[in-house]
Amino acid sequence: MKVLLYFEGQKMLEKSGIGRAFEHQKKALESAGIDYTTDARSKDYDILHINTYGINSRKMIKQAKKQGKKVIYHAHSNAEDFKNSFLGANTITPLYKKYVVSLYSLGDHLITPTPYAKRVLQTYGIQKPIDAVSNGINLEQFQPDEKKRKHFVSILN
Repeated sequence: MKVLLYFEGQKMLEKSGIGRAFEHQKKALESAGIDYTTDARSKDYDILHINTYGINSRKMIKQAKKQGKKVIYHAHSNAEDFKNSFLGANTITPLYKKYVVSLYSLGDHLITPTPYAKRVLQTYGIQKPIDAVSNGINLEQFQPDEKKRKHFVSILN
């Protein structure tokens, strides 16, 4: 089995939660011994794993479906999280919701980062299996550090 991890707009989003989740996905596949590629031009894969909701994501899904491949959609975003995210967001939230529902509905299986996100998508009427799987964190970055603790405590005082 080989997975195509697709991440549209990677440069723009690499420092975001989606970007970090993408890195964790690669590490998880490697640790499980599952072959993967991030080359969107590749035809040599069995499962397409989509991480973003750009225009090219829809194109990638349609190509994969034509080839009889399964599509996993990592549904990182929903309309409730989009609301109030920037000035004017609430005006376009209904359109955003319709757009992400149309994309997520193309997947064979959805993954959300939290049980909350799963419940939200279920209220949208999406008729696909949905599982909540944490994006995880890099535990090496979160080790106890006495110097940092003392600095933080000094800020609080």
